[in-house]
This record gives sequence, structure tokens and C-alpha cells, in this order.
Amino acid sequence: MAAAERCRDPGLRRLHHSEVRVSFAGVAPDLSGVPGVDGVDVLGPDRVRFRLSGPPGPALSVLAAADVHTVAIREPSLEEIFLGYYGQAVR
Repeated sequence: MAAAERCRDPGLRRLHHSEVRVSFAGVAPDLSGVPGVDGVDVLGPDRVRFRLSGPPGPALSVLAAADVHTVAIREPSLEEIFLGYYGQAVR
């Protein structure tokens, strides 16, 4: 039962995110202020990378209005989740 309660911990929920990379046939849209999107890195005038957490709908709405060329979505590895939860200083 205690393990089930820990799974409901909001601290664990913040660890669930995906890394999204998108390239566009034209200019990349502005993703700032889109709910669930953070860590936006502009990789060029036609490419962006960002973290997505929560429902993807708001981000998909913005991307749907652009001329998307490719999309790649990657879930974090177990190591990335572990380090995100416990920090880099774990030995």
C-alpha cells in the first residue's frame, strides 16, 4: 500500500516527460507559453527541441498550424528518470 501511495507523489509526476524534436518545411512556430511545453531549444530556423509533459493537445494544436516536416518523440531512459529524481550527486 505504501508503494502505491508513493506512485501518486506529485514529485514523480513531474518526471514523466518526453523529448520532442520537430523540423519544419518553413519557419518553426513560437512554442513559448504553450501548456506542457518547456525547455524549448531552437536548433535552427526550421528545427526545435522541447520537453513535453501532460496532455499533448496544446502542443499538437500549435504544431498542426505549421508545416511540419518530421517529428521524433523520445521517452526518458531509466537512468535519466533516476538522475532526475535523485539528482546528479548520487554515487
